[in-house]
Amino acid sequence: MFRGFLLFLCLVLSSLTAQAEPLGRWNSWDDRLFQRIANTNGEPNDLGVMTMAQDATGFLWVGTQQGLVRWDGYRLRTYSADLNAPHGLPDGFIQSLWVGGDGTLWVGTAAHGLVRYRASSDDFQSVGGGPDGLRHVGVNALAGAPGGKLWVGTQAGLDRLDPVSGHAEPTPLGGSLKSLSVNTLLTDRGGRLWVGTGRGLFRGRADGGDLQAVGLPGVPASDSRISHLIEDGQGRIWVAVDHHGLLVLDPVNGTVRQVGGTELSGQGLRAENIRALVDPGQGQIWVGTQARGLLLVDETTLATRSIHRNVGSPYGLDSDGIWSIFKDRSDVLWVGTARSLLRHNLQTSFVHTILGGDGPRDTLRSEDVPSVSPMPDGHIWLGVGSEGVDIVDPARGVVGRIRADASRPRTALPNEWVMSALPLPGGKVLMGTRKGLYTATLAGQQVRRLEVPGRRATEDAAYLVDGWTGYWVGGNDGLWRLRLPARGPARADPPDARFLLSDQRVQAMTRGSTHHLWVGTSNGVNLLNELTGDVRRLGAGAAAPNPALASANVMSLLVDRRGWLWVATGGTGLFVVEDPEGPAPRIRNLGAAQGLPKDFVNQVLQDDGGQIWASTDQGIVQIDPSTLDVRSYGAKDGVALALYWGGSGGRTAQGELIFGGLGGVSVVVPQVVGWRAFQAPVVATEVWVGGKAQPLGNFNQPGHAGQLRLPPGVHDLAVEFAALDFLAPAANRYAYRLDGYDEDWVNTDASRRRAAYTNLPPGDYLLELRASNADGLWTEPPLAIRVEVQPAWYQHTLTRLLMGLAALLALWGLMRVRTLWLTRRQHELEQLVAERTAELQQRTAELQLSQAKLAEMAYFDALTGLPNRRMLAEHFDRLASAVRREGRGGFALLLLDMDRFKQINDSLGHAAGDALLQATAERLRQAVREVDTVARIGGDEFAILLSGLSEPHAIEPVCRRIVQAFEAPVMFHGQAMQTSPSFGVACYPAQGRTLDALSREADRALYEAKDGGRNTWRFATTESGT
Repeated sequence: MFRGFLLFLCLVLSSLTAQAEPLGRWNSWDDRLFQRIANTNGEPNDLGVMTMAQDATGFLWVGTQQGLVRWDGYRLRTYSADLNAPHGLPDGFIQSLWVGGDGTLWVGTAAHGLVRYRASSDDFQSVGGGPDGLRHVGVNALAGAPGGKLWVGTQAGLDRLDPVSGHAEPTPLGGSLKSLSVNTLLTDRGGRLWVGTGRGLFRGRADGGDLQAVGLPGVPASDSRISHLIEDGQGRIWVAVDHHGLLVLDPVNGTVRQVGGTELSGQGLRAENIRALVDPGQGQIWVGTQARGLLLVDETTLATRSIHRNVGSPYGLDSDGIWSIFKDRSDVLWVGTARSLLRHNLQTSFVHTILGGDGPRDTLRSEDVPSVSPMPDGHIWLGVGSEGVDIVDPARGVVGRIRADASRPRTALPNEWVMSALPLPGGKVLMGTRKGLYTATLAGQQVRRLEVPGRRATEDAAYLVDGWTGYWVGGNDGLWRLRLPARGPARADPPDARFLLSDQRVQAMTRGSTHHLWVGTSNGVNLLNELTGDVRRLGAGAAAPNPALASANVMSLLVDRRGWLWVATGGTGLFVVEDPEGPAPRIRNLGAAQGLPKDFVNQVLQDDGGQIWASTDQGIVQIDPSTLDVRSYGAKDGVALALYWGGSGGRTAQGELIFGGLGGVSVVVPQVVGWRAFQAPVVATEVWVGGKAQPLGNFNQPGHAGQLRLPPGVHDLAVEFAALDFLAPAANRYAYRLDGYDEDWVNTDASRRRAAYTNLPPGDYLLELRASNADGLWTEPPLAIRVEVQPAWYQHTLTRLLMGLAALLALWGLMRVRTLWLTRRQHELEQLVAERTAELQQRTAELQLSQAKLAEMAYFDALTGLPNRRMLAEHFDRLASAVRREGRGGFALLLLDMDRFKQINDSLGHAAGDALLQATAERLRQAVREVDTVARIGGDEFAILLSGLSEPHAIEPVCRRIVQAFEAPVMFHGQAMQTSPSFGVACYPAQGRTLDALSREADRALYEAKDGGRNTWRFATTESGT
């Protein structure tokens, strides 16, 4: 009952999805995504897909110029031409496919007539040959005829074939039986037969009677080759005519309309040969052309949109030569080109993808979209990498651009990312960049740099928010308030404000309760009182301590309708804070364990229905705020982008959610999100008994359990099975159970779709196979196969009883003989085991001690216990990788030399020098933090890595502590050894991006310190461009 209710619910949601389709205003220019079916399993290279069909079982069949291919969602099985096999495929050039009402697959070839595929024996049978058969061996088109017969269009005309007898009856066209190539056939819903030929269009009764020519305006009879026919949802007939384009004929009123295809150059669609037509049922006709890609035609207005070859995109067409198009029963659209077979999901209306970068059309100027800003006029401002801003109209595409130009710093954007944009009164927009603030009109004109007295014009002003008491500006230079009076210049209020945030690197802001502002930084979340300037750090208080949140790398913030705070972080998932401004907020965390695909969450938004949506480093997730249940969306759902930028996203006035990513943007329309109700049939794709393959025809008959017999002596079987849901086969789930053997279902995934059993005892079993689609909807009932394991002679009951009795007698005698011998051997073995155990324990202890010494010698200095140069290099690489990944911050390298060490070592001896080095190591460890690295790199030379410190004002306190640590002498046998450090400081990445480069700059600074009187330090001043 529950399964029935779930299916009903899915159907209702799918219906709502279809009704909500007008919300997809992005349809006119979004990117249609295609996935290539890779030819890695022996199928012909460069498939050259001529035709496609789906049989009654659900397999997809692909006719190519090199054979017939069957697709089960995971493997392409190829049937190549084999003239030597009596029931092999006689011709590899497949021109047409048809599935009859009885489920038979008919194959039309180019040179060997018509072939029937026999599923029960997995072979082929030629039909319609001989003097009473078809008039020509080239079969171009197939269709069903009344009485279980078959219409066959050949190079010589139209024949009506009796599949049982093989007799073919020629059918006159226009009252004549003269040779006329029939290219396409259609039986419409009104029962009329349409025949497209090399010399025009014919229409008649379903039984072939009264087939008369149909005149087409503007198409001369001498040049009227009809290549394809389809009927749309309104009952109109679409006619593809070579060199004359596409015509739409209404049989009711007799009108004929021409599809212009004005997007194509020259004469438009009139100059193109159409090779494929299909009506997917979404108000658009898909047209495949011979050399100009795909054309999508609106059924009502006949407006067109073209899709061309785009080899630069992993989701683009790989060829402009479209040979066939087919829609299967799971709403997957298949496109056959001269090169491959492509898959397109027709059920992705809730997410639109706009790809960026150089492409075949005028689209976003960059693959990187670090900011998304909806504007009051309905346009969307997208920051497009270092190119500036693209202004997007959701229904028309890019309608304006603001270009970066470093040569005009006052009147053009810098070559830096625009990280945020805010609408201002008077039709203006404020833009925040890493190099200052800029204004422009809503139309993208009159770009000006905003000069604010008391603030550097090029300071980091990446993040903007309209607060309660003014505009707030944040970046790596901290947080400040911007006043924009109606008259007079802009001003900072106060000009030198420096709020006591947990970190001055501001990365996200949003309004809280009245006069409160939430500020997310690289190291925690802060609540700022705009009136008093007081700051409270979330998660750091005694009432609700949460160290992970208190130090989180914040990507974005959201205050939902209930006042809960959602904190998206880079590396620690998503935090949900209930009553965030209260004395004891409740803090919960969502990570990979709770269903997030990745712990790196970039942007979080709320839709009109209250659902929470977030972009991650592996797709998009939807979260129910009442239960915190997580649903992930990826490539199977049409989410083409895998990575997104932190804080990049926005919500439009129509409720769409836009996420900026690496590669473009994803537009989510929450109103049309639904679950797929398609229940894929489960089929057996391979069956083995005793290692021998079995024909599949007996196992894939709906409603009928196949029979599998294992003869005496054979006790193993294996069945590979698949759900014929081609949308996202890798996401399907599987389970199997051998009733009578397994206690419960055995769950597995798409990579292990094989039920295998060995050593089965004789008996009768029922093998049940089931699967779910990508949304988790299980197909019912499961595929059932009856299994009979026949017993061998020795497996009969009486034989086993006699054999068991004889075995017991023999066993009793053997046990009596062996008991005495075993007793004697027991004492000998116990003594031997004790001796060997003691030897092994001693050798194990020696080996563990040796391994520990080797590990310490490889990474640590033997004298001081500090990391050596090798360990230092590993720590450097780890810090550098973190800085590159986050795109900000840095660290420092200190190279240190002990003054007068050689003099002490020479005068007091090596023992004194060693003691001094050991004391130096301990004092350096005490002078720095636990997260810093102190290493000895040779002699009296030491190196220190200061994590997260790259500015002199932050490094100097550490330097002073190091110098102060050596003010007291080191005592050795009553002798005071006085030394001091001299060292140089170089910062990553300013002075270098490799350890060698940074070491050279620090070494230069070290010598400057020694020249400056020792017992001091110097900073490297060289700026690195490496």
